This record gives sequence, structure tokens and C-alpha cells, in this order.
Amino acid sequence: MLFLVLYYVLTIILCVLGLIACKKYIKTDRVKHLVFKIVAIVTVILHYSILWVEYLQNGKVEVPNSLLFPIYPCHIVMWIALITALWKNKNSNVFQFLVIFMFFIGTICSSIGIVFNENYLSSPSDVDYEVVKGLLSHSTLLFCCLYVFVMGYLKVNFINNIIGVIMGLLLLLVQGTIINTLFKICGIDSVNAMYLQEPPFESLPFINTLTIGVLGVIVSFVWVLILEYFFVPKEQRFFIKLKEKRGKK
Repeated sequence: MLFLVLYYVLTIILCVLGLIACKKYIKTDRVKHLVFKIVAIVTVILHYSILWVEYLQNGKVEVPNSLLFPIYPCHIVMWIALITALWKNKNSNVFQFLVIFMFFIGTICSSIGIVFNENYLSSPSDVDYEVVKGLLSHSTLLFCCLYVFVMGYLKVNFINNIIGVIMGLLLLLVQGTIINTLFKICGIDSVNAMYLQEPPFESLPFINTLTIGVLGVIVSFVWVLILEYFFVPKEQRFFIKLKEKRGKK
């Protein structure tokens, strides 16, 4: 566990340095979009690279269900990162919803995917490529999620951001329900998609889908308020405008 925490701290440091460099040196939209595309594509390649590595090591490969279906929240975030990176109209409402999902939900999910990495925790003394690629792909995914905010893709707006977070959580619930139902219909052992059937940690049963969702909304609520305070003109902030409307009544 200590290794994962240290790795996460190192990831944050490298992400911050990388984002500072991007903000300082990237001057054109073309380069900005290109960096986004490269990191998103690298994340997907890292995710699937275990197939090539295992085949080259053993001459055969068994494809895990996590590479065939988006079972965990980070899988959804990864594909949304790729979709948004390739999305042409970056001013559309759909694009804005996707980057809201990435920044608020994706940042949390990718962070949890590093600190509580299941592959490493199941065999901390035997770090193989599956563990390495899992950590690296979560690191690049975290960079993507932070990148959309730092590079100005995300528009900070209290109402829109909170609605986007709630819609994103609903998307995870729907996706998880579809996967779990599909596996059940096909007679396949449950994969506990989106942790809808069992809590992610047996030792912490109170941490379940409901509590994670509620906590996610609360954290996002505070998060948006902080972002509005630092990055939105005072007269445009949600509670300032709400106060002004009440004062006019």
C-alpha cells in the first residue's frame, strides 16, 4: 500500500510538471489537441498492451473480460477520454458534458485506480507487467482528466458541472446494470460491474456504490465552488448571482 501511495505522489508531481509545461509552451489549438490525442491513445494502448506482452512471453494469450467490456469506472473514463480527444466540435454541449465527466469523476476514479490498484494489492510481492501497465495507464488517464481543465476545455459553471456529474454517475449505473444483466442472461459468472453487486472492498462494506455516488456529488459540489472562486469572475459565480436575484425580490 505504501508503494501505491508513493507512486501516486510521484504521478501527481509529474502530472503537475507536465501540465505546467503544457500551459506555458503550448500556444496553438492544433498542438493542444494533438497532445490530448496522443495521451488518450497511449492510455488505450497501455490498457491493451498486456495482450501483446503475454503472447510474446507464452505464445498464446487469454483475454480477460476487463479488456472486452467496460467493467470498471476507469474503463468508461478511458474511452470517454479517447472520444473527447478525437471529438471535432469541442464547443458542443455533448463535448462539455464529457469533459465534465472526465474532470470530476475521472480524476477521482483514476486516483482510486492507482492508490487501491487491485492487481498490485492481490500480489504486491510479485509485480508483473499487468500491474505495471495498470499503474501506467491510470497515470496517463489521470493526466488526461486534469489536462481538460488546465488547457481550458472545461467551462466552470456550478449548475452545469453538478448536473454533468450527476448524469455521469447515472451513466455508470446504467452501464454497470447492462453488463451485469448481460452476463447473467448468458450464464457467465458475475463481474460486479461498477461495483453494483458487491462493495469494492470486503473490509470496508460501508463503501459501496450508493455511498461513493453521494460522496462524489458532495466532493464535486465543493470542488466547483472552489474552482468558481479562483477561476470565475465574482459577478458570474453561482451563489453571488443567486444572492443578487434574491435581493431583487
